Amino acid sequence: MLLPPSPSRYKTLAAALGVCVQTWSTANSQDFTKQIADSAILGLLGGQTTWETPGILTTDGIKGGFSSGVGVSSLYDSNLFLERNGPQSELTTIIAPTIRYVTDPEGGAPLSFTAGYQPVARAYLENPDLNGVDHSGDIVMKIEGSKTSISAFTRYDTTSGTDRLTGEFVTSNFLSAGILGIYQVGTKTSAFAGLASDVSDYESSNLVGYQIYSAQIGTFWSVTELLSIGPSLNYTNSKSDNTGEREAWALTMQARYIAANTLVFLASLGIDYAEISRQDGNGTAGLTGSMTANYSINERWMWMNSVRYVTVPSANEINYFLNNFVISTALNRSLQSATIGGGLNLNLSEYEEASEVKYHPGDEKNLSLFIHYKRNVFSERIGFQSMVRYSLNEGRVDWSQ
Repeated sequence: MLLPPSPSRYKTLAAALGVCVQTWSTANSQDFTKQIADSAILGLLGGQTTWETPGILTTDGIKGGFSSGVGVSSLYDSNLFLERNGPQSELTTIIAPTIRYVTDPEGGAPLSFTAGYQPVARAYLENPDLNGVDHSGDIVMKIEGSKTSISAFTRYDTTSGTDRLTGEFVTSNFLSAGILGIYQVGTKTSAFAGLASDVSDYESSNLVGYQIYSAQIGTFWSVTELLSIGPSLNYTNSKSDNTGEREAWALTMQARYIAANTLVFLASLGIDYAEISRQDGNGTAGLTGSMTANYSINERWMWMNSVRYVTVPSANEINYFLNNFVISTALNRSLQSATIGGGLNLNLSEYEEASEVKYHPGDEKNLSLFIHYKRNVFSERIGFQSMVRYSLNEGRVDWSQ
């Protein structure tokens, strides 16, 4: 997940509510088969090393050393197992303590280091056999030189829930790691290169995980103080027992426009060429790209948008890859001591054949609408969040939640 800079009034609130955000997202239905889409290790990040781990307290307000907190939430779900007929409702209680270590961000040291860990305990009222503990942790290191910057990170997440695409309640393990180096070639030009890996698997399930390895090199040229553009060459290798191996090359043009406290715009657009090991003949070419745009309309309104496209091996369909296109938008209003907002997420999921098959599983369309309310209480030591979400799915199984 890419979290661009935001005005200070939102930073303080995000830090206080970090644990609560994670407990909500963990309890909702998951998109296990496309977790790499949220990893965002390379791609738009080329040249901007601002990795964050969702749900683990941010570094804002921490001057170095350890910080800790705990999140407690209750979630009512009208359709826990995402069924069309006879949906089962559930009330889940989640407890998520957090501990995080941060080196002094203002000390000017060439080496900075952050690490965090968060266990998430889940207790179900109607389905106690699903009770368990998930885990989330990350480590980020950064070395700054006069012309060179090197960043490395690793993140591990265990999440449980009903997968939107497979319709199964599963526990997924996701390990992500990457390294990115940036070299300042001249006053207006920088070059970057990165390597990343993403590995997923499932516990007590017939679903099949994947391994994805990627590399990227490119340059950025500062057109103005706010705008930078440049080409990028990307390579991705995806492997799975279900689908075999898929190799893809992509040539993209990236653009980055950052106006402090007003607008953050990151975009990538290009052409990729992919070959699948279980297919005979030539590969296929197509468009690829992503976009993130956060706009501070004024001191009270913030508009956040993203468009992402990702291809991963299918977890439950043999000889199929999954192409997922997602559009997200949210509008937040800052009140005197709280924040209210709402938005929507649209997922379009298409299955791509890895070899000759006898049937097509059909595409999936998923729309989620949500509204939320957040505020800090007790001298901003406690963050409170309330959220209502409605989801509608059309595809192999039509359901609402």
